[in-house]
Amino acid sequence: MLRRIKKEVEKQLKPKVEMHISVGITEHQKSIYRDMLKTSKLEKGSSVTYYKNILIQLRKVCNHPYLFFGQEPEDAPDLGEHLIECSGKMIFVDKLLKRARADGN
Repeated sequence: MLRRIKKEVEKQLKPKVEMHISVGITEHQKSIYRDMLKTSKLEKGSSVTYYKNILIQLRKVCNHPYLFFGQEPEDAPDLGEHLIECSGKMIFVDKLLKRARADGN
């Protein structure tokens, strides 16, 4: 069996560049995040799995607030700008895609 590595086969490819970008969260996400922290008061002797569960829930809030039941407006269409405007990451990705399309990528 022969295995080939991409850099051996195609020598004209540019090297891969990895970028880490910090993106803020919207006010809607901040309010959910704060409410979740307020309701998760822990007593002494709480288990480690409870801490991990809270961290996972907070990460979900940072990704998109509609991952939680009841956060999406009732009268909102299935697909629309409200999906982009309520999440900081989605706003950034939308701007990035518009710029890439304008550049012809």
